[in-house]
Amino acid sequence: MTQMNEQTITHIVELADQSFDKTVDTLIDYLKIPAISCDPDHFADVHKLADVLAADLKAKGFSDARVEHIEGTLPIVVGTDMSAGPNAPTILIYGHFDLQPVKGEVWHSDPHQGEIRNGRLYARGAADDMGGWVSHLAAIDAYREAGAELPVNIKFILEGEEEIGSPNLEQYMDTYPEVFEADVMVLTDCENPSTEIPGLTVSLRGLLEVT
Repeated sequence: MTQMNEQTITHIVELADQSFDKTVDTLIDYLKIPAISCDPDHFADVHKLADVLAADLKAKGFSDARVEHIEGTLPIVVGTDMSAGPNAPTILIYGHFDLQPVKGEVWHSDPHQGEIRNGRLYARGAADDMGGWVSHLAAIDAYREAGAELPVNIKFILEGEEEIGSPNLEQYMDTYPEVFEADVMVLTDCENPSTEIPGLTVSLRGLLEVT
């Protein structure tokens, strides 16, 4: 694993901070596409956003970034950067880009046109879940801008069916097992008890549904 000195790390953090507004603008652009996975009228939007994300991942240095689509399912977006080498650990970053529908909730702005009020971004999907994995992309961008080598291999999986219970994720795992091979998985789709103090969940144990 590549070792970095404190000065390099500080520089990377500074670059990420300097790019904050640009990162938010990118997030707002994603949020404008109503990728609502439970509504067949928006399936085309799910595919549209998948194509946008795959193109952006490729532009960010994920040379094999692509959309994977199994017939009868909504797509996933995958991208890998294995430049750290075979001896470095591989981190799988999971996120989803599909959205919940808007069903009569009270919104003070268009839920698909991100609006910043009092330092907070309001839009459907801003927190669940695009804001999370976009932050990882911003960190990787800062590494690259600093001219630093990534200390780990990175795999991205962005799912288009999470909000409908991921009915086909297992099928994707069976079809593309190499995409899911990693030493550890990181996701930012968990609860955060405070806007001032980051929350860190160190293990997840799945879901139980009772009907």
